[in-house]
Amino acid sequence: MNKYETKWYKTEGEMLDRLYKDRADGWQKLYDAYDLKFDKRIRDLRSEDVVKVSRFYPIVRQILGSIAHNYPVQSFAVEDEVNQGVAEILERASASWMNLCNLKSHVHQAIFDALFTGTGWVRLDYNPVGDDIIAPYVTNDDMAEDIVVASRVAPHCVHVDPTGSPHRLGDKRYIREKFWVPLKFLLDDPTIQNKKSIKPCGSGRDDIPCRC
Repeated sequence: MNKYETKWYKTEGEMLDRLYKDRADGWQKLYDAYDLKFDKRIRDLRSEDVVKVSRFYPIVRQILGSIAHNYPVQSFAVEDEVNQGVAEILERASASWMNLCNLKSHVHQAIFDALFTGTGWVRLDYNPVGDDIIAPYVTNDDMAEDIVVASRVAPHCVHVDPTGSPHRLGDKRYIREKFWVPLKFLLDDPTIQNKKSIKPCGSGRDDIPCRC
């Protein structure tokens, strides 16, 4: 990128940080309510004497237990009458891949995210054989080698262009994902300048929603 593009994306990034910080605060309040963490107090009653009952918790369980129980599923339609049996073979192969990459658990978590944040994100990656992977991505024992894998992404880490249509990702000028990387990757990257100013930080900071 040239200097103009670098400055423009830096300005957009600062705007997205402020925008999604406010959104993440609102999402965290919903997570706290789901966990029965209420700030309201009842007069003349101690906090341990108050019985808290969640109305949202059973609804979430019902949604995940009914709508999401048998999903995701891929169906194929073969229009060629000669190869009608191919659709069943493709569906079996698709089901086998979903089982290998544990896609169901990622989709269930994405549905849970959508109930609180309005959007659930599942990213497709490629996990190569052995440790031969391109930084900043790292290998994961949960992923099968030499196969396309799926992984759920925390909603507060995905920032989309706010000027595009809310229901069409194709209208967005960009989509930004924030994620944690090993410090060594940054220090070894020849394209990064001012490496002395890079400081390590943990993923358990207070500004990160706990359930995300």
